[in-house]
This record gives sequence, structure tokens and C-alpha cells, in this order.
Amino acid sequence: MDIGLGGGWTMPLYHLHVSNDGQTHSILTVDCPGRNAAWAELIDICSDLIRDVTKSLQRDGEWRIELLDQTEKPVGRIRIIAECFD
Repeated sequence: MDIGLGGGWTMPLYHLHVSNDGQTHSILTVDCPGRNAAWAELIDICSDLIRDVTKSLQRDGEWRIELLDQTEKPVGRIRIIAECFD
């Protein structure tokens, strides 16, 4: 944790980016006390999105949500890949 401007403690920021077939969108910035808490937040958000994601996933498409730290370094990723075998 860092000391904020007011002398108090601030939690690290984590960023969530969603990619759907190559298009990436930043959807949320969260402050969490550490990587484990940020990963738990990623899981919660992903579970809320998963139904809509699978409904709109194209054949041979890929959807992913990435967790990045405050320096934009990847911390983790969840991917869904639709593979069709013809």
C-alpha cells in the first residue's frame, strides 16, 4: 500500500480490460488491498458477464478479460474460446 496525499493509506489500483474478437475495452478500475483481492474481484465480475458473453460469442471467436496492475502489467487473464470443427 502507498501513502496517499492526505497521509492516509491508499490501496493499489487494478484495471480490467475486456477483449472481444480483437477489440479491447477498459471496463473498470478497482482499488484492492492486493493481488488476491483483485483476482477475486475479477472472478466476481467475470461470473456476472459470462452469460451475455457466451450468447454473443461468434464461431472461432475469443473473449477475454484481463487484470492489470497500476503499471498496466498483466496479473491474470480469463479466456473463452469458441472452436468449431467442420
